[in-house]
Amino acid sequence: MKTIQLMTVTLLGLCATNLLAFDTANSTAVASSDMLPTTECDSRSLSEYALKPCYPATIENTPTDTSASRFAYKQFYAVNWPSQKGKVGLPDLDADYTTSSDHLPVWQTWPRLQDLQLSQKQNEQLSWNSLNYFIPKQCQSLVEKDKNGDSALSKFVKNNPNIPVNSKVEVLFDITDAHGDVLYDINNKPVFYQIYLNEQSWQFLSQPNPAKPYDFAIGNYDNTQRGAMFLKASWMLLDKTQVADFHSSVALVVDPTSKACSIEVVGLAGLHIVNKSIPSQYTEIDGNRVNNWSWSTYEHTNNAPKTSDLKLSETKQSWNLFNIDLTNKETFNALEKTCKNNSEWDFSQTNCEINSPSPDSTTSQIVNTLELPREIASQKQVYNDQAHKRLKKYNSNFINYELVASQWLKDKVMSPTNLSNTTMESFFQEENCSACHSDAAEQDFMFLNDSKLKSLPDWIQLSGDAKLFN
Repeated sequence: MKTIQLMTVTLLGLCATNLLAFDTANSTAVASSDMLPTTECDSRSLSEYALKPCYPATIENTPTDTSASRFAYKQFYAVNWPSQKGKVGLPDLDADYTTSSDHLPVWQTWPRLQDLQLSQKQNEQLSWNSLNYFIPKQCQSLVEKDKNGDSALSKFVKNNPNIPVNSKVEVLFDITDAHGDVLYDINNKPVFYQIYLNEQSWQFLSQPNPAKPYDFAIGNYDNTQRGAMFLKASWMLLDKTQVADFHSSVALVVDPTSKACSIEVVGLAGLHIVNKSIPSQYTEIDGNRVNNWSWSTYEHTNNAPKTSDLKLSETKQSWNLFNIDLTNKETFNALEKTCKNNSEWDFSQTNCEINSPSPDSTTSQIVNTLELPREIASQKQVYNDQAHKRLKKYNSNFINYELVASQWLKDKVMSPTNLSNTTMESFFQEENCSACHSDAAEQDFMFLNDSKLKSLPDWIQLSGDAKLFN
């Protein structure tokens, strides 16, 4: 069986009570992250709201805000289609959202940025469609087999058959956002982040010396080529009462403080999908490189209240990132006193804890302040309502996620102007995706320069042994 000189794990999935090894050397599967339109997809439904395992390579020949929203909608449910067991990047065309309440989606089989970082740091060639991936040395004891051929991880998977697994489990250790801050959920646990690469982005970055300035592959109008994609997910550590409300996953989690590794159930809280999907006749605008990416973001519907939700209430509402009791008059009055200015909410007040990093590692009190143009907000609602209608009959956990919006280059400016996700731009919601990434224009708007690409925390130790489940 083919391995690489990293600490690797291959997990095909649970078949009865056995975990099976997947032989990457003998695989005949042609891995692809494209999910481009096919006869099998098109025959499912002609409705523009249909949930399909594929979607176009570009927004449209003449894109509009409406087509951008439609593209983002189709994109989300395609990349979240059930994946083929033991394969990377392949949707299971015989499955759909009726298969179960939860499943392992296509994007979670993609390699992570940390896999690319380590393969380059170790000078080891790791192919995109390999099921091998690294785990920190701190987690080694959890995957080592006992005399019966079991490990702590395999036992955990067997004992939690409702948690989706496929070819891989999550490996999480990064808790800092783009500004170096830490977000804490209602259980006073940090939110973890992970970045995933589709085949086009992986192939470009895994070259020994990618041409500079970077220029990732772009989707084309005839749907024969998908552009590069990067997905960034935010994960919460779940307790048993929360699992039914999230897309969940098994994860090896290294605590950045104690450096201890544990096996956890994590839930998807937010997702950014950056897709190079907008071919343009422009190469530059006013001397600046053209941004050909669509910046789509999605999040759990129960992450945070909106500003309009901040009022004295008779019914207690539970949020993922906010636990101030709005049913308690004394508590609510205290919140108004510290976070209002001239009777208007002003979270920039010195003593206001809303949308500020937690000083004591307790719940970050996040309020969603994003305001979208009326037309885009209306389109978003239509698509989310249509998804809800379809997923409700499937009893799918994905019903708890929604499209926030998709930002794209419209008439030489980005539309909408502002876009943020409460789990990733929690403390800087006035910023937006493309504006932030404009600082990386020479890297094709991705923060992937050589120094950052090879920078992993010093405390992440590597093992030189390959470990496979069988």
